[in-house]
Amino acid sequence: MRLTSRLGMFGLIILLSILIAILIVVRDVPSSAVVALIGVLVGSVITSVVQYWIAETRRSQELRLAALDRRLESSQRAYHLWRRLVFADKRSREVFDVIQECQDWWDANCLYLSVDAREAFHRAFSSASDHAQFLATHQPAELVREAWSDVIRAGPVIEQSVHLPSIADDRDLTKLGDSSESDA
Repeated sequence: MRLTSRLGMFGLIILLSILIAILIVVRDVPSSAVVALIGVLVGSVITSVVQYWIAETRRSQELRLAALDRRLESSQRAYHLWRRLVFADKRSREVFDVIQECQDWWDANCLYLSVDAREAFHRAFSSASDHAQFLATHQPAELVREAWSDVIRAGPVIEQSVHLPSIADDRDLTKLGDSSESDA
C-alpha cells in the first residue's frame, strides 16, 4: 500500500474518531453547526492529503530532473566506451586497456544507466574480454562470433535507453523549407 493511501486511511480514521467524539459530546448543539464542523474537518483532511500528495509528486519530479543530466552524460560515456571496445585492436594490449577502463567506469557510474543499458554494457565489456582471449587461444569460430555478438548488441541498447526526442521532425524541416521558399 502506498504512503499516500496509508495517509488517507489514517486521516479517515482520525476524522471518524473526531466525528464520533463530537456526536457524543455535543448532543445539544444545533444540527447545522455539527454539519458545518464535520464539513470543515472533512475539508481539512482532504486538503492535507492533497497537499501531501502534491509535495511528494513535486519532490519525485525534482529528483528525476536532477539526475537527468547525469544519466544522459553516463549514457553518452557508456556509448563512447562501447565504441572504443568495438574499434580496439583485438590482438593487442589495447583491447584489455579499454576493457579495464570500461570496468573502472562501470564501478563508478553503472547506476546512472537504465537497467537494460547497464546489463548490455556489462555484458559487452565482459564479452570483449572473452572475445580477445578466444582469438588469442584460437578457440572455435562459433565462440568468437557469440562473444562478438554480445559486444555489438550493447550499442543499440545504450542508444535506445536515452529516449531523446529528435530536435525537429523531418516533416517540420520540410515545412520550414517550403515556407522560406514561398517568402522569397
